[in-house]
Amino acid sequence: MKSNRNSNWSEIEADWRAGQISGREIAHNHGISETTLPRQAVARGWLRDLAGDVAAETKHLLMLDAAQSTHPAHHLHACDDSAEIIERAALKGADVVRSHRVDVKFAKDIVMDLFRELAAITANHAAMTADIMELTKNDTDGGKRRAELLKNIGLSVRAAGARDLAGALKHLTMLERQAWNLDAENEAVKPVVNFGVLTGLYLKPKEKTIN
Repeated sequence: MKSNRNSNWSEIEADWRAGQISGREIAHNHGISETTLPRQAVARGWLRDLAGDVAAETKHLLMLDAAQSTHPAHHLHACDDSAEIIERAALKGADVVRSHRVDVKFAKDIVMDLFRELAAITANHAAMTADIMELTKNDTDGGKRRAELLKNIGLSVRAAGARDLAGALKHLTMLERQAWNLDAENEAVKPVVNFGVLTGLYLKPKEKTIN
């Protein structure tokens, strides 16, 4: 960990005032202790006073994205130091949201591919059943392999897969709307993707017995 003596307190102040990351993360990023940061903030009279301005500027940058504009932000009215903090934090926030939009689209495309696979199995179920019957006609295991193969394309397994896919699609659609700021004024400036959620999108069908 860095010595406090060597810490860049102007950068730490900027991160603190921007209000976009936690005190713990600020302390970790700058190599100071979590207890030192709030003490220094009080001693130096820092306020987390720019969070609203950063949020507004981040939204402005994302609106420029939507308009396919490359012009820099031009509507900041704060003093020079505050304006620099706001613009720097807003650029970081906008980059996070852009990344989330790409990630959500990627995950949603996977879910739609799985839906198409499920649709293809359903459309060709009769032919696949006939193929399984032909493939297993000489089996000597008492029909165990045939039963397992038929179960894997059976209605209960396909229905369970459809339910899982629908749930994943519903969640991703919510994240997508949030990433594109379609439901609330302030959602576009918040991190929206929880990768712990996305790791659950392998969508293993639940095992059920067929009556």
